Amino acid sequence: MAGPERRDVLVIGGGPAGAAVAIRAARGGARVTVFEKGERGRDKVCGDGLTPRAVRALAELGVPLDGAHRIDGLRMVANSTVRQLDWPGIPPFPAHGAVWPRRRLDARLMELAEEAGEDRRSRAPRRGIALAVVGVVVMGLGGNLAIRGASRVVDSLGVTDSAVGLTALALATTAELFALAFAAVRRDVPEVAVAGVVGSAVYNATVSLGVAALVHPLRVGGVLGAAVAAAVLPLAVVVLSARGRLTRPAGAVLVAGYAAFLLVVLVGT
Repeated sequence: MAGPERRDVLVIGGGPAGAAVAIRAARGGARVTVFEKGERGRDKVCGDGLTPRAVRALAELGVPLDGAHRIDGLRMVANSTVRQLDWPGIPPFPAHGAVWPRRRLDARLMELAEEAGEDRRSRAPRRGIALAVVGVVVMGLGGNLAIRGASRVVDSLGVTDSAVGLTALALATTAELFALAFAAVRRDVPEVAVAGVVGSAVYNATVSLGVAALVHPLRVGGVLGAAVAAAVLPLAVVVLSARGRLTRPAGAVLVAGYAAFLLVVLVGT
């Protein structure tokens, strides 16, 4: 049986103060563990403002304030009275502060702590796994209900199975991707949104169809054109984001492409 793990410093709470302590201690050679129950990249009310003292402290830790908004003073408003004071710039502090999203500051400090050798203990992974399992179960139940609803649409409207599957059923079974993309953008991790959507398309086109075919052979007649479109449309993401950004005009092109796809499917069937 292994003996107890020895640590030099235990930090309770991985906020800016706790992370800064962990960075300095780990860089100094101490064995550090941070205990934090929350997820990385947390917001806080009124937590975006950085005073000159905070700017200097971050500079000493090697934290670049990329994209931060510089503020040269404070403005106080009381009814119709406005007073504005510049930061005094008393050495060793700079003559400016900054405004930087708290979630970026929080995430960056924890990244630096880990790079310095800090060991992070968190309950967040277990909670994340539990939430993911619950989400998969809910999606499974929702998929069963969606199939039942699609069957009734086919019977009542007299349209083909492929037309319903390529339109209404496809929208119903991929609704969670809208939530994923929205949440990822709101948390300022747009790469997760893009990767999640592209990864889902690849997974559904390979593993989902492959496993279903292993269980029972599938008829694929009538969906050849849709299959080609499904292979071509994702390439538009790569083409339209050649400079590393998917802009609003590019997004409009993608939405218009899907609208044209729906038109072809519904008119053709």
